[in-house]
Amino acid sequence: MAKDLVTDRTAICTDWDCGMKYYWYRLFDGTGIVPLEEPSYYKDGRDFASTLEEARTEGFDLDEWMVRQEEEVRRLLPLGKIRAAESAVRLLGMICAYKLYTEPRILQQYEIIALEQELILDGDQFVSNYEREFGKPQIPLGFGERGLYNLLVASTPDLIKMDRDTGALVYQDDKSTANASNQWTAHWNYAVQLHIGLAAMEEEYRDKTLGYAHIMGMRKGQVSYGALAHPYVYANRTPKGEWRRKGYKGCEKMLTIENPGGVRAWVEHLGSEVAQEMFPWSVPVFLNKRLVYNMIVERTIRMAEIERWGRLEPDDRQILAPGVFPKSLNQCYPSMGSVCPYLQACHNATVGDDPLGSELYGVRTPHHNVEILMNQEVENG
Repeated sequence: MAKDLVTDRTAICTDWDCGMKYYWYRLFDGTGIVPLEEPSYYKDGRDFASTLEEARTEGFDLDEWMVRQEEEVRRLLPLGKIRAAESAVRLLGMICAYKLYTEPRILQQYEIIALEQELILDGDQFVSNYEREFGKPQIPLGFGERGLYNLLVASTPDLIKMDRDTGALVYQDDKSTANASNQWTAHWNYAVQLHIGLAAMEEEYRDKTLGYAHIMGMRKGQVSYGALAHPYVYANRTPKGEWRRKGYKGCEKMLTIENPGGVRAWVEHLGSEVAQEMFPWSVPVFLNKRLVYNMIVERTIRMAEIERWGRLEPDDRQILAPGVFPKSLNQCYPSMGSVCPYLQACHNATVGDDPLGSELYGVRTPHHNVEILMNQEVENG
């Protein structure tokens, strides 16, 4: 019987970035470790995602939520936590704009089928179906005969929705972004997560027509001249007390929470046009079966290598680890972009010997159900 190997998009991309980064993130101490001090861009992204998930649930009261959020902003300001207050105001504006303008357009075109539904792509089944359809030769997976290992790839779309005109299913993910350039909208054609998700959705909903996947962007703005530049965060108050998006000499830059009527009134003042700018859409992405097929073959071989390494004696694992998990040193401290969160674990010997004891890292909590269940099976023997 084939041994199941569980992975997901984040794990795949992490291993592509750097073998040691993958080791720390998914394997160390059984389930992996994560930094205890989360970078702000990760936190902002998580706040967007979790609040948007809440906002999509039945019974969500926008006005009540905004009152609570505004109270939080006013608590932060006297403490001098300007960055946190700016982020909270941005969240206020974005969720408000989504509920007022973006969500109604989505619901006009689509019926929501599922929120945050975990999908599992069965690698062996996909490969077999692909080879029957395209007549490809049987490729041995792993380090032995075909069927020794089976890759299970978990994905969780933010929305699964059905086009009201065509009846086709659409896979939607939400991603925060600093810009919405043509390159951003087009690069999703080659994003493995969308093709994995489409393949898994096709497998889950076999009686439905498969449509496409797309990304809903969430513009996060950027820090400029010491302040978060975002249309829902700051506005300009004229000497006459009028509020404008663009200011001129003599205007006072103000957080939109101070606008008469609060953030909601400001979002409504800017209207649907600005909301469309804040929630850009990627191009439609259609399932590329060849891409998924090649990924499954490559990842099965790679995951089998890691699985075999994990069954070695501790001393042998330590000796072979540099070959199994090669470091990509150009990822440690790039000249542009984010510093690797595992920089200290790799380059500080004291931290690397005991990352959990260093108080820089904590145990990673698995979030895919299939990974949780398989970990429980291992613990139960």
